[in-house]
Amino acid sequence: MALFQAGPGHANLDRAIAEAEKGLAILDGLPDERLNSDAFLQAADYYRAKGAYQRELELLLHTRSIVEANHGSTAAKFVELEDALSAAYLRLGDAAESAAPRLPPPSGGLRGRPSPTACWRLLRLVEGKPEDAAIALFEGLFATADVDLRSKLETLYRDVLGGKGCALLAGPGGPPRINPSCEIVRRHACSAAARLIPVYTQLERQDLAIQLQRNSEAAFGCQ
Repeated sequence: MALFQAGPGHANLDRAIAEAEKGLAILDGLPDERLNSDAFLQAADYYRAKGAYQRELELLLHTRSIVEANHGSTAAKFVELEDALSAAYLRLGDAAESAAPRLPPPSGGLRGRPSPTACWRLLRLVEGKPEDAAIALFEGLFATADVDLRSKLETLYRDVLGGKGCALLAGPGGPPRINPSCEIVRRHACSAAARLIPVYTQLERQDLAIQLQRNSEAAFGCQ
């Protein structure tokens, strides 16, 4: 599909990343208690848009440390970061780490016992409702056109989501492929596009935002 073809260059994105890294370099060495997590989170968004998922993960992990140091592990932002980390691990192909509970135990609880939030995420990914996993993989596809991510998405639909009826189409003489006309596939793809388009807009890459909007509309009927 044309939607999965590599997009144009990311010159503005590279400049934004370079500026973000300059800002982070100034903060290097400061304790987490004196840092603002927003700069690290924004830089992680830039790397996600570029498809540099290992650096995105590093920044998200640092962001989580900053939020925990300043607000504690029960803060709403800390809990939200767990979902972002889960999606980042999926984009790197580490489904086991994505599903692993990483929140610390509640105060007074047994060390190593997952919190209710961690258990909910684990159930969502393992017990047949990995909707966010599919969205994260689609997001990676749109940003990078990585065929390995498409293969992981096909495996997710086949093995975890049980095919979801129409999600996969039998290919001519080959393995089943993603069916862009299937409602659940369209929902996942459109959710991913809706996440990524604002990132491109923020980076002043209106060309990429428009291209993704048009391609997602043509391929999946996204509005």
